[in-house]
Amino acid sequence: MRAAVTGHQPHLLGGFSEESASRLRAFARQWLQRARPVEVICGMAPGWDLAMAEAALEEVVPLVAALAWPGQGRNWPGEAYAHLQSLLERAALVHVAFSQRAPAMWTVRDRWVLSRGDHVVALWSGAEGGTAEAIAHARELGRPVENLWPEWQRLTGQVSKS
Repeated sequence: MRAAVTGHQPHLLGGFSEESASRLRAFARQWLQRARPVEVICGMAPGWDLAMAEAALEEVVPLVAALAWPGQGRNWPGEAYAHLQSLLERAALVHVAFSQRAPAMWTVRDRWVLSRGDHVVALWSGAEGGTAEAIAHARELGRPVENLWPEWQRLTGQVSKS
């Protein structure tokens, strides 16, 4: 299975602390060990995407990284951007949706991720936004969507935020 990743950013997953990020990576590793995908495809956004990307590399699962544009992440804090670059250097493939910023770049990037995968692994609370749109598109494509939110809630006590 080629797993396409979609999910929330840190503000909906416990925050930006290293403790929260570590818990998220461990959760991603558990899923990878259980599901055993042959490839993980991520849009490389903070939160669930980056946790899955890191976990894939730790589990020696090929990572396909999709960027909306070459400057994705340049506005992040220096250490976070350097970390993104180190993940991209270890990716099996880096796909860039647009050569420069464009209004549709995030949607096009997300749709590329979803179309490349044959299974979608999501961390989605049910809140409206980019993750909801990605899941709707995955369902239009006929991709099975595995939403890990109930498991995440049991693990962390995280409640849905709309």
